[in-house]
Amino acid sequence: MRDEDQPTRRLYARRAAPDGDTSEANELAQWLRARVGGRSLRQLEGLFRSLPGPVPGPGRTQWNELLNGRKLIHPALLDEVVRKLVPPREQRLHREHGRALLRAAQDAARLAAGPSSAVPGMGREGMAGLDDALQGRRRVRATEQSIDGFIRVVLLMTTELSRECRDLREERDRALSRLREVEATENAQRAAENRKCEAENQRLLDDVVERLAGSEQQLAEFEERLDLAVRKKQEAEGLRAVASGQLTEGDASPGLGPGGEGAGFLPAPRPPEYQYFLEIADAQLEIYTAELDAAREQITGSPAPGPNPPEARVIPGQVVTDPSAERTDNGSGIHGSGTGSATATTPGSTSHPGHRGDGPAADGTGGRDTGRRSALVGAVCLALLAGGGGLVYYNLDKGPPDYVLADSPTLADATARGEIIIGVKKNQPGMGVTDDDGTSNARGFEVDLAKFILEEAQFKGKIQFKEVVSENRETGLQNEQYDMILATYSMNDKRKKKVNFSVPYFRTGQALLMRRGEGRKVSVWEDGEWAEKKIDGITDLPDNTDSCTVKSTSLESMKSSEHGEKFQIDPDGVKTSYAECILGLLDRKYEVISTDAVILAGLAHDHREELVVLPFTFTSEAYGVGMRKGDPALEYLTCRAIGKSIEEGKWKKYYDDHLKEIMGNAEGNPPEKPGCEKLSRKHQQDARD
Repeated sequence: MRDEDQPTRRLYARRAAPDGDTSEANELAQWLRARVGGRSLRQLEGLFRSLPGPVPGPGRTQWNELLNGRKLIHPALLDEVVRKLVPPREQRLHREHGRALLRAAQDAARLAAGPSSAVPGMGREGMAGLDDALQGRRRVRATEQSIDGFIRVVLLMTTELSRECRDLREERDRALSRLREVEATENAQRAAENRKCEAENQRLLDDVVERLAGSEQQLAEFEERLDLAVRKKQEAEGLRAVASGQLTEGDASPGLGPGGEGAGFLPAPRPPEYQYFLEIADAQLEIYTAELDAAREQITGSPAPGPNPPEARVIPGQVVTDPSAERTDNGSGIHGSGTGSATATTPGSTSHPGHRGDGPAADGTGGRDTGRRSALVGAVCLALLAGGGGLVYYNLDKGPPDYVLADSPTLADATARGEIIIGVKKNQPGMGVTDDDGTSNARGFEVDLAKFILEEAQFKGKIQFKEVVSENRETGLQNEQYDMILATYSMNDKRKKKVNFSVPYFRTGQALLMRRGEGRKVSVWEDGEWAEKKIDGITDLPDNTDSCTVKSTSLESMKSSEHGEKFQIDPDGVKTSYAECILGLLDRKYEVISTDAVILAGLAHDHREELVVLPFTFTSEAYGVGMRKGDPALEYLTCRAIGKSIEEGKWKKYYDDHLKEIMGNAEGNPPEKPGCEKLSRKHQQDARD
């Protein structure tokens, strides 16, 4: 920072009151002091080194006399003071006031010099008339000054009232806009909740109807089986009665005689129907038991106790049997006690129910073992068709399913807390703005994008937006003060060593913000004074330009060897917020502010009559969502949501709502839709394999 720009104590704090010859001269000196402000005599000498025409600029001694009322200011110097030190909109008023004070001081000086020196050869009466005329002129001047002062007060009050009215109108418009946004959001939320409730109720109703239909079908099947069993029992009882009758008749018939060839009838065998039905019931019981055991094994993952052979185990989709199970069944046939046969024969089998060992039941597979195995296969197939019987599985050909919210440690922890904390900027119009507390009423492009990302990830908890400053973003994530950060966070290799980033959601570049001049010119400090210059590129910027920024990638770029000679950055020029830089630029403490173009456009929007963002950039920046390392699920879900916002037009809506007016009504250009396949669970598993 140059010496003449160093803060100085104001003149009235280190100088006595003006001590000119007349009160008018003192009043003129006070006016001049108010215009030059706290500038030192050396600064004033350098600032007004030369004046228009042949008039030379005053030295420090002359400036001292002018500021103390001992000498009257030259009209040309008065005009230069107003031109250089007074805002353009107020120059005319201050120039007229200064000239009026100068004329009054000149008249007072002539009057103080004595009447005889005013007009030589004039008599006493003439001198008296001249004195009266001068006194009258002084009264007129005093009246004019009073009127001028009153007019100035009225103008200032009018200006202040106009500003207050404009601010009140803007505040009213903002309040109405916020009210409409809140109403729209509440209506949308209520509608979404109603749709969600209706969908859930309909799902529950469909589930109940489906279960009721299944129960009715099972009941009908059981009733049909019961009727069939009753009919078969009745048939068996009838056959038994017939067989008993035939047996009675055979016993009563005479034989051919003892030792004869046809010695009577053979005794009729007792009907086996009861034995048949016992075996059928036993087989049905085994089938039902096998179904229950298979379902129990699918649910618990362990072999179920019961009559199933211990060597048989169930795997979804197949039955695996130990080779030792292929053994020969040596149990008794059905013709016997009927309590424990190993070969459950069914009606219509090739093996007669009264024989053993000749039919299929004797080959080691056994009718009952075959029925049991068929029952197990059928039960397992039914379980898989019904959804796996509660098992979690996936298709091996398609790979594992995509990440969901529960796979992300960050989102899972936030869900358990009921709240997620998102870091945003407090005062970056268009991108992120909060109220003074840094947490409430968050709004901006990045705020809306964060809400959309969490909505797509199915996060149902509270979203808490919290202010974050540029230099604390990495530590804030590492220390878990924030779960995610959307705060104009430029991605680079240095930061990626500490945190992870999503795919880019916004692209911009570093630009310059300066005081507006005439046309396309801007205000710069050259050769000891403010001048206007046209700057079309970074090379046109004067060397050692007093600059302001915050501790971020912008500061690193300004200090780089490529641009380092253009920017003079004192420790006082590195702020914690860009709002401090704006105040310094408006007070001419700095010549330029440099950071990303979209940030500068938002900062300059409220001061667009005085400040301008130059139409070029000299770096390329990409913003990403900052997150902690070790959370691939959050990276994938964020990537998918950003791509969907671009594809469905949400990105453009957020830009139009918050940035289009700030960016001079320029159309927004979203990044190319990202490909998220490399972040999916399947791709990462394939890479590990």
